Amino acid sequence: MAGGKRSRAKRKRVGLVLGAGGTLGAAWTIGGLAAVEERAVRQAFAAQLAGERCKVERAGTPVTVVMPGPADLTAMGLNLMDGRRREQVLRTAQVTVAAALRRAGPAAA
Repeated sequence: MAGGKRSRAKRKRVGLVLGAGGTLGAAWTIGGLAAVEERAVRQAFAAQLAGERCKVERAGTPVTVVMPGPADLTAMGLNLMDGRRREQVLRTAQVTVAAALRRAGPAAA
């Protein structure tokens, strides 16, 4: 509270979310967009990516998909447009992308 008024930027817990792999987390509203809605947008993009991947693979081209993992998402934070996080996101991605490519094998590198 600032000056007796509730700040709109404060987080408000709105419920629990069951995520991929059975992970359970709290949903928060930040700037009007709930984490539940953000997850739905990510899932829609992931479904589109999966379709595009299949199309390219059917044409005979191997595909390695590298998506943000937990460390990347933590580095990015909820506000993807926060330029103050850019260097940390880059440093994190340099580590996580290299690890993902190693796990994918020599064809991906």
